[in-house]
Amino acid sequence: MNADSQSTPYSLKNRKFPRTDINLRVDFRICGDKAKKEKARTGTLGEGGLMMRTGKMLSEGTRVEMNLYYNSLVIPFDAEVVWVEPLFGDGMPRFSCGVQYIKKAADELMHIQYIVRSPQQTPSDISSPSEYQ
Repeated sequence: MNADSQSTPYSLKNRKFPRTDINLRVDFRICGDKAKKEKARTGTLGEGGLMMRTGKMLSEGTRVEMNLYYNSLVIPFDAEVVWVEPLFGDGMPRFSCGVQYIKKAADELMHIQYIVRSPQQTPSDISSPSEYQ
């Protein structure tokens, strides 16, 4: 299902950049926190932000340090959580979160643009969607 057809609190009208459906590994931690990074998976990726599924509850406005993994690339950036929705299913707490990039270098933007605009977005390191549990 295309993420644009899903109902999310952060309306498509608010988006400046299109997103593509893609399942990639990300990890994150709250900015300034020295705790171990949490694992997550992307659902969509765009030049302005991404949607991820995680087992950690985050609040809107929370700033996070993130790494996005695509083949051998590790793309670091800072982002801000703009919406959060609980996911229901097997009883484990899970959340869908939309984040907007707030700090990324030109190289990181170039890599994200390549992934989003690439006709085939199947990196070799995709693992199971349950990795973020």
